[in-house]
Amino acid sequence: MLTDLFSKGRIGGALGKSDRDCLEASLGDVASFGPRKTIIERGERAHKFYYLIEGVTLKYRDDKRGERQIVGLNMPGDFIEYDTFVTDRLPYSIGTLDGAVVSSIPVAAMRDLMMRSSSLEKSIWTASLLEAAVYRQWIIRVGSMRAESRLANLICELAARAKMVGLFDGQHLPIRLLQRDYAEACGITSIHTNRVFRSLRERGALDVEDAGKVLIKNEALLKRIAQFDSTYLYPATNEKTFTPLFGKPL
Repeated sequence: MLTDLFSKGRIGGALGKSDRDCLEASLGDVASFGPRKTIIERGERAHKFYYLIEGVTLKYRDDKRGERQIVGLNMPGDFIEYDTFVTDRLPYSIGTLDGAVVSSIPVAAMRDLMMRSSSLEKSIWTASLLEAAVYRQWIIRVGSMRAESRLANLICELAARAKMVGLFDGQHLPIRLLQRDYAEACGITSIHTNRVFRSLRERGALDVEDAGKVLIKNEALLKRIAQFDSTYLYPATNEKTFTPLFGKPL
């Protein structure tokens, strides 16, 4: 099913059959985008949620000088723009990395699904809270960490998120960001990014192969350098009782 990876590995776990069937039935046509293609431009009207089936998408802002800041990343199993709950114009652009396959669901249909199922409501709101938590971590990373810790922290996050949906084998990072992508996500120059990667290689934490392939050689060391704690990703081990907006606690 298209939504097999939605909420996988997170608090709440996978959807039940009834909720999954309803969500699947509400999804629209499937569309494929090639590498480095724009899905939604900043300021463009968006009246639906895009669901990422395959590939990786980046959220970014370009300034007047053409400089880009990557402000988010989504992987399979993610709805990629929860902002459409409250606004029909996105404050960022969304584009693909190596290509992506997406489907979509109208905002009105999503609201209706959530009103009819408190368990689906739980999963959607938990997923949106996870995205907000990731945003906060990106602010902390860029605002208070040194360059080496920034880069290591980002790699650890991507590995942890990929692992949650079964896409990480413990060594090979399945997200092939280029050096400039890491630079734009970490708020440093490409030259500085190159130096940081060299330092991490020399320390034995990772290796970089061609075309953006990262091999994690010593995950424990990388996490120490990164000051990484995955609890902000809402892993399934931190389950708590959820009280829906209407009705009894689950």
